[in-house]
Amino acid sequence: MIEMALHHRAPEAGADMPQPSSLKVVQDTLSLRDRTTAVLRNAILTMRFKPGQRIVERQLCVETGVSRTCIRESMRHLEAEGLVRREHNKGIFVSSITPTEAAEIYEVRKILEPKMMEKMIGNIDPLFVQTMNTALRRAESCIKLPMEYVAVIGDVIKILWSGYNNDTAKNLLSSIFDRISYIRIILSFSTTAEQKIETIKILEGVIDAIGRRDTVAAQERYIHYLSRAQDTVIQIIESNTEADTLWPAVG
Repeated sequence: MIEMALHHRAPEAGADMPQPSSLKVVQDTLSLRDRTTAVLRNAILTMRFKPGQRIVERQLCVETGVSRTCIRESMRHLEAEGLVRREHNKGIFVSSITPTEAAEIYEVRKILEPKMMEKMIGNIDPLFVQTMNTALRRAESCIKLPMEYVAVIGDVIKILWSGYNNDTAKNLLSSIFDRISYIRIILSFSTTAEQKIETIKILEGVIDAIGRRDTVAAQERYIHYLSRAQDTVIQIIESNTEADTLWPAVG
C-alpha cells in the first residue's frame, strides 16, 4: 500500500494533482489533525471522494490509520471550509454545487450587498479602509497558496460585511458563507495567479471608491467583482460536469 505524506501542500493552479492510491496517514511530530485534514482535503480535490458522496467515519479510520476523534476534528475543519456538509440524521457528505445554485448565490449577493454598501459608505470609518487594504496585502502574499488565498479572501469579505450596519443582512450572508467558501475554493484551484492578481486589483478599486465615499463607483466595481466570479465559476462547473472532474486546471 502506498502511503501519502501529509506534508504535501495543496497544488497550485496548473500543477499536476497527485492521484493517491491510499489514504494512509503518516504520523510524526506535526499536528496529526492538520495532516489528516490535508489528506482528506486532497482526496476531495482529486475526486477520490465524489461530490455528494457520504463520508463514513469508521471507514476513514481504517483507511487513514487514525482515531475517530481525529477524523471528526478533521471533518469539522473541512465543514468550515465548505468542502463537506452535515445533514441531520443522515451523516456527512462531500459538498457539491450546480451552476444554478452558484448563479442564485451571486444573484442574491448582487441585490443585497450593493444596497448595504450604500448605507455603509455614509458612515465609513477611516480605520475600516486601512483594515481592508491590510487584508488585501495578505491576499497578495498567498496567491500561490490556494487554501491560504481562499482563507484570506474570505477574511477580506468578512471585513466588508462587518461594515454593513444591518444585522439581518449580515445574518443572511453568513448563512451562505460555507457555500461561498466552497465556490471560492473552486475558483482558487482553477484560476491562475494572474487571474487572482486581477481579482485583488478589482477589490482595491472597490476599497478606493469606498474611501472616497463614491457610492456609485464602489457599487459598480463590486458588482463587477461578483459578476466576474459568477461567470468564471459557472464556466468551471459546467466544464467539469462535462469532463466528470472537479478541478480542470489542477490535474
